[in-house]
Amino acid sequence: MALVEEVRPPPLAVPVRSLHSGPDYAAALCDYPPGYAMPPHAHDGAGLSVVLVGRVWERVGRGEETAGPLSVVVKPAGAVHENRFGPEGARLLAFDFAPGFFDGFDGAPSRWRWRHGDRDARRALPLCHAARAEGGAGRALADALALLISPAEEAPPRTESPPRWLRDVHDRLHDETADPPAVSVLAAGAGVHRVTLARAFRRHYGCSVTGYLQRLRVRRAAAALATTDTPLAAVALDAGFADQPHLTRTFRNAMGVTPGAFRAALAA
Repeated sequence: MALVEEVRPPPLAVPVRSLHSGPDYAAALCDYPPGYAMPPHAHDGAGLSVVLVGRVWERVGRGEETAGPLSVVVKPAGAVHENRFGPEGARLLAFDFAPGFFDGFDGAPSRWRWRHGDRDARRALPLCHAARAEGGAGRALADALALLISPAEEAPPRTESPPRWLRDVHDRLHDETADPPAVSVLAAGAGVHRVTLARAFRRHYGCSVTGYLQRLRVRRAAAALATTDTPLAAVALDAGFADQPHLTRTFRNAMGVTPGAFRAALAA
């Protein structure tokens, strides 16, 4: 009994905007202040969260993950986890499911895992629409969950860490998203041939440098859309797009919705 009491969810000390609250699940937009830390805790039901803004560090057992905008996490019921949030804070779209919600569903969450591809964030968006709709626990929610939570599509665990020079390139892309250096400049700075950089980057991060940079721009735009009323043209330029139409095309291809529809889905 003492162990159960130690890992109960701590009191929620952050602003929350509720999107849905019912017997099957609750959904909310949660704002976490800069540097906020949550001690080890667990939930009685499974959970699913999408990072919209900021950075999140999470530990479960010996596993650790650092996530940014449009990363998705799934946690089974009872998974003891602790969290820290970055210096700018974070906003998450969070779903907490009632115990037994997934009974009889083949794709029920069985282990803690993060996914960092835009595909999974795109699949999570229908959850937000379903949560806002009257009777949100219906078919739309079930269909979205079936797409997002599927054991057949779980990514294999990573067994090899990127070399230090490649992590430096990765970090530089994050720091200079709006005005990134050319691949040749990145390779020269890392002291490797540009072909070596291209091959290593794809092996460790699953896409080309250009493709990864596009993901970062989409994520930067998504963060602005989720938290500000900044005009779309300004969002586009700040995220590194040539103009608003460029943002709209790229964002729709990546997320399945236009920037305006994405903003509307997350409106209070």
